[in-house]
Amino acid sequence: ENSNRRALDAAINGLKLQIKNNEAEKNSSKLEELSEPLNNDEAFHRANVLFQKERKKEALTLWKSLAEDNHQNSKYAYASCLREGNGVRKDTESALKLFSELTDVNHAGGAYALALMLRGKQKEKSFQLFL
Repeated sequence: ENSNRRALDAAINGLKLQIKNNEAEKNSSKLEELSEPLNNDEAFHRANVLFQKERKKEALTLWKSLAEDNHQNSKYAYASCLREGNGVRKDTESALKLFSELTDVNHAGGAYALALMLRGKQKEKSFQLFL
Protein backbone atom coordinates (compact mmCIF):
# COMPACT_ATOMS: atom_id res chain seq x y z
CA GLU A 1 0.00 0.00 0.00
CA ASN A 2 2.91 2.35 0.75
CA SER A 3 4.36 1.73 -2.71
CA ASN A 4 0.95 2.40 -4.29
CA ARG A 5 0.65 5.65 -2.36
CA ARG A 6 4.13 6.62 -3.55
CA ALA A 7 3.05 5.81 -7.11
CA LEU A 8 -0.01 8.05 -6.71
CA ASP A 9 2.15 10.83 -5.28
CA ALA A 10 4.60 10.40 -8.16
CA ALA A 11 1.73 10.62 -10.67
CA ILE A 12 0.47 13.82 -9.07
CA ASN A 13 3.99 15.26 -8.97
CA GLY A 14 4.42 14.36 -12.64
CA LEU A 15 1.24 16.24 -13.46
CA LYS A 16 2.50 19.22 -11.50
CA LEU A 17 5.72 19.18 -13.50
CA GLN A 18 3.83 19.05 -16.80
CA ILE A 19 1.79 22.04 -15.74
CA LYS A 20 4.84 24.00 -14.65
CA ASN A 21 6.38 23.44 -18.08
CA ASN A 22 3.36 25.04 -19.80
CA GLU A 23 2.48 28.69 -19.87
CA ALA A 24 2.57 29.80 -16.22
CA GLU A 25 -0.33 32.26 -16.34
CA LYS A 26 -2.64 29.98 -18.33
CA ASN A 27 -2.05 26.99 -16.06
CA SER A 28 -1.70 28.58 -12.62
CA SER A 29 -5.18 27.54 -11.54
CA LYS A 30 -4.49 23.93 -12.62
CA LEU A 31 -1.32 23.89 -10.53
CA GLU A 32 -3.17 25.23 -7.49
CA GLU A 33 -5.86 22.56 -7.74
CA LEU A 34 -3.21 19.82 -7.92
CA SER A 35 -1.14 21.16 -5.04
CA GLU A 36 -3.69 20.19 -2.39
CA PRO A 37 -3.20 16.79 -0.72
CA LEU A 38 -5.83 14.36 -2.00
CA ASN A 39 -7.34 11.21 -0.61
CA ASN A 40 -8.24 8.49 -3.12
CA ASP A 41 -11.86 9.58 -3.55
CA GLU A 42 -10.85 13.21 -4.11
CA ALA A 43 -8.21 12.13 -6.62
CA PHE A 44 -10.83 9.98 -8.41
CA HIS A 45 -13.18 12.94 -8.70
CA ARG A 46 -10.32 15.18 -9.85
CA ALA A 47 -9.56 12.63 -12.59
CA ASN A 48 -13.23 12.67 -13.65
CA VAL A 49 -13.10 16.46 -14.03
CA LEU A 50 -9.83 16.27 -15.96
CA PHE A 51 -11.31 13.65 -18.30
CA GLN A 52 -14.42 15.76 -18.94
CA LYS A 53 -12.16 18.72 -19.75
CA GLU A 54 -10.43 16.59 -22.41
CA ARG A 55 -7.29 16.29 -20.27
CA LYS A 56 -7.44 12.54 -20.73
CA LYS A 57 -3.75 11.75 -20.28
CA GLU A 58 -3.74 13.37 -16.84
CA ALA A 59 -7.01 11.67 -15.87
CA LEU A 60 -5.77 8.28 -17.03
CA THR A 61 -2.54 8.71 -15.07
CA LEU A 62 -4.53 9.32 -11.88
CA TRP A 63 -7.06 6.55 -12.52
CA LYS A 64 -4.32 4.02 -13.29
CA SER A 65 -2.41 4.92 -10.13
CA LEU A 66 -5.57 4.75 -8.02
CA ALA A 67 -6.56 1.44 -9.64
CA GLU A 68 -3.18 0.04 -8.63
CA ASP A 69 -4.06 1.20 -5.10
CA ASN A 70 -7.27 -0.88 -5.49
CA HIS A 71 -9.68 2.08 -5.72
CA GLN A 72 -12.64 0.31 -7.31
CA ASN A 73 -14.26 3.20 -9.17
CA SER A 74 -10.91 4.26 -10.60
CA LYS A 75 -10.27 0.68 -11.68
CA TYR A 76 -13.67 0.72 -13.44
CA ALA A 77 -12.97 4.06 -15.16
CA TYR A 78 -9.51 2.95 -16.28
CA ALA A 79 -10.79 -0.44 -17.50
CA SER A 80 -13.56 1.29 -19.45
CA CYS A 81 -11.00 3.46 -21.24
CA LEU A 82 -8.86 0.40 -21.99
CA ARG A 83 -11.90 -1.45 -23.35
CA GLU A 84 -12.81 1.39 -25.72
CA GLY A 85 -9.34 2.75 -26.46
CA ASN A 86 -10.52 6.11 -25.12
CA GLY A 87 -7.41 8.21 -24.47
CA VAL A 88 -5.23 5.11 -24.32
CA ARG A 89 -4.32 2.22 -26.64
CA LYS A 90 -7.16 -0.30 -26.71
CA ASP A 91 -6.34 -3.31 -24.52
CA THR A 92 -9.30 -5.64 -24.09
CA GLU A 93 -7.30 -8.28 -22.21
CA SER A 94 -6.31 -5.79 -19.50
CA ALA A 95 -9.87 -4.46 -19.40
CA LEU A 96 -11.23 -8.00 -18.93
CA LYS A 97 -8.75 -8.61 -16.10
CA LEU A 98 -9.72 -5.40 -14.30
CA PHE A 99 -13.46 -5.97 -14.77
CA SER A 100 -12.98 -9.52 -13.46
CA GLU A 101 -11.21 -8.18 -10.35
CA LEU A 102 -14.11 -5.79 -9.82
CA THR A 103 -16.60 -8.63 -10.22
CA ASP A 104 -14.75 -10.57 -7.51
CA VAL A 105 -15.47 -7.74 -5.03
CA ASN A 106 -19.12 -7.38 -6.14
CA HIS A 107 -18.70 -4.12 -8.06
CA ALA A 108 -21.96 -4.01 -10.04
CA GLY A 109 -20.62 -1.89 -12.89
CA GLY A 110 -17.57 -4.11 -13.25
CA ALA A 111 -19.70 -7.26 -13.33
CA TYR A 112 -22.02 -5.76 -15.93
CA ALA A 113 -19.12 -4.60 -18.11
CA LEU A 114 -17.51 -8.04 -17.86
CA ALA A 115 -20.77 -9.72 -18.81
CA LEU A 116 -21.11 -7.48 -21.86
CA MET A 117 -17.56 -8.24 -22.93
CA LEU A 118 -18.05 -11.99 -22.51
CA ARG A 119 -21.41 -12.29 -24.25
CA GLY A 120 -21.07 -14.27 -27.40
CA LYS A 121 -17.72 -15.66 -26.22
CA GLN A 122 -18.55 -17.28 -22.91
CA LYS A 123 -22.35 -17.30 -22.89
CA GLU A 124 -22.76 -19.30 -19.66
CA LYS A 125 -20.44 -17.05 -17.64
CA SER A 126 -21.97 -13.95 -19.20
CA PHE A 127 -25.49 -15.17 -18.32
CA GLN A 128 -24.46 -15.85 -14.70
CA LEU A 129 -23.02 -12.35 -14.38
CA PHE A 130 -26.26 -10.81 -15.62
CA LEU A 131 -28.19 -12.64 -12.88
